[in-house]
Amino acid sequence: RYLQAKSRFDTATKTLLQHEKALRELIGIAQDGRLMKPTDQLTTEELSHPWEQVQQAVHQHAPSLRKHRWRIEQIELQLEEAKSQLLSSSQAYGLSGDLGLADNEDQARAQIERLFEGDYEEWQLGFEFRQPIGFRAQLTQLRNLQLQLKRERRRLQDLEIETAQKLAFLREGLRDQYQSLVTQRQMVKAYRDQVDANQKAYQTAANVPLETVLEANDQLADAESKFWEVSAAYQISIEELHLMRGMLLDAFGIKMVSESEVSTSTRQSQATLQSN
Repeated sequence: RYLQAKSRFDTATKTLLQHEKALRELIGIAQDGRLMKPTDQLTTEELSHPWEQVQQAVHQHAPSLRKHRWRIEQIELQLEEAKSQLLSSSQAYGLSGDLGLADNEDQARAQIERLFEGDYEEWQLGFEFRQPIGFRAQLTQLRNLQLQLKRERRRLQDLEIETAQKLAFLREGLRDQYQSLVTQRQMVKAYRDQVDANQKAYQTAANVPLETVLEANDQLADAESKFWEVSAAYQISIEELHLMRGMLLDAFGIKMVSESEVSTSTRQSQATLQSN
């Protein structure tokens, strides 16, 4: 039984190191022989967010919906530009200039001064009016953009329905995972009480064999392992909810700042260090 427990421990440690190696490669940290440990505890409390507000936040800030809305706005701007191609245009213009080449620097300076004095050798005033005829290419482009806009709006509606369904499934999943989390916590407590009772009975020379004590410890280890697996799955679902709400960075306390703000903060930090 001891060898079986040691084998499971070695397998779990190897899997943990493999995941840590992948994480280090992802965030660009070299292997230094140390084991990474999280400083924050996993969330084991039930979420208390009002789901009506969550639905509104997801509808407004979901990355997939925002990206598609930007696509629709882009097509709308292109459609307005295509409509402007069907309109006539008119403009008035005026030209003035000075002809000739200078032989020396004095003549060049004199010609430049003449430009600012208004004594031009030639000038021109005019009015232009343009009216497209036929509109075949313009109407084709306009119709194509209208069809694209209609198609993208329909896709947005389907995407909103899909996101709402995904949110509903996520809500049910969070509820089931929390119930499983509560059950696993109770099982860990029950197995721990059983281990304590068996150890006390074994130490007082009661009629409790060592096999019973080891079996109780195995059951406790399995219950704790299952508890942390359920806790990790519950935490991942919560982060997925934050991602759908567009608040993943806020949930981790990460704020986006401009380069000027970073420079100002750096200068303030350097000034504080110098004063100290």
